[in-house]
Amino acid sequence: MPSFTVFNVQESGIAKKSTISKPEQLVGDSVLVKVTASGICGTDLHYLKLVLGHEGVGVVERVCVVVAGALYRVKKSRPCSFASDAIWRESFLYKIPDGFSDVDAAPLQCGGATTFSGLYNVQPNDTGGTLGVTGLGRLAIQFAVKVGCRVVMLSGSDSKSAEAMRLAARIYCNKWRFGAQGLLAIEPAVGQLSALCVGGNLERPYMSLLLQGISARIASCPTYQHRQMLDFAGLHKIKPIVEMFPMTEEGIKPAIDKLTRNEVYCRAVLIPE
Repeated sequence: MPSFTVFNVQESGIAKKSTISKPEQLVGDSVLVKVTASGICGTDLHYLKLVLGHEGVGVVERVCVVVAGALYRVKKSRPCSFASDAIWRESFLYKIPDGFSDVDAAPLQCGGATTFSGLYNVQPNDTGGTLGVTGLGRLAIQFAVKVGCRVVMLSGSDSKSAEAMRLAARIYCNKWRFGAQGLLAIEPAVGQLSALCVGGNLERPYMSLLLQGISARIASCPTYQHRQMLDFAGLHKIKPIVEMFPMTEEGIKPAIDKLTRNEVYCRAVLIPE
């Protein structure tokens, strides 16, 4: 019976290569996908000891039902995209915009979706603030600029100001200069806070939000918004800055180690060999 390669990542970050047999016949809306690129995300660190990967892109090789398109993203599947091939449900696949490489498309499936959903209800000419020139921050700047926002970049230092301006941020601020009140000192009179990722609890004095008419929401990306994000990124050529690693036992370990130490430059992508 044909088989394909998967990589289980241990808590130590060491990847173990193994094989899984391909079924002779697909059932339901199952689709066999050859993985061509897989992003690595901070979420993966919470699920070590599994076959990781939720930023997978690949080519549909075999279907049970008619499926249109070639390059897709996958959601909620096992085995995931740290693999040579995978079987996923067609209903959780999305066509990637024309003109996007596999490497560029992979980080959009989580990082792009997360930052795009943070712009929910944002209007042209609004002022949008982004915390940190990170892998997510760089995507957030690009999305916000193309929406028509006046982007304010907030960071803990001045080291990335040139890069933020290159990505078309209008103002760069070192947030620590606003004193102990932090974000409260720079929040608008009326606006929206979207939490993209939070270490621990997100806590804010609720009266300061209510009295200023500020709403708070957790960024999430339902299916229809994911399709909108891909279409928007394709139209405006919004692409991540990536650091590539080979999808091998030797290549996955340094990628996981760098991610754990917060040393990945922008977004990490694994490339099958």
